Amino acid sequence: AVSDAVGILGWLCVEPAPAPFVADMIGGSEYFTNRILKEFKDKDATQTGWATSFVAFLKALPPYIKKYHTTGIAWNSVKSSPTTSSSSSSSTSLSAGELHGTSTASALV
Repeated sequence: AVSDAVGILGWLCVEPAPAPFVADMIGGSEYFTNRILKEFKDKDATQTGWATSFVAFLKALPPYIKKYHTTGIAWNSVKSSPTTSSSSSSSTSLSAGELHGTSTASALV
């Protein structure tokens, strides 16, 4: 089930419409999750619960993609500045020797 679903991750590279690609790929994985449901019905609720949740996750992907990534992956377009400057972080950083309570010279000996 999972090995067939891995191909769904290819939606990240599909343009201009990744949602139909995902919807088409769900069937292969759903075939194997149905086999899990059939085999473990009334035997192992963990297995059937996982299979049901996995299919629900896969079926939730196309609507999510249609809503947020209609024509392909959309990265955060909001520009923000870093919260700390590199000069302030370098003055407070410790060397590995200082972190472990040894100096660099004694660590080499």
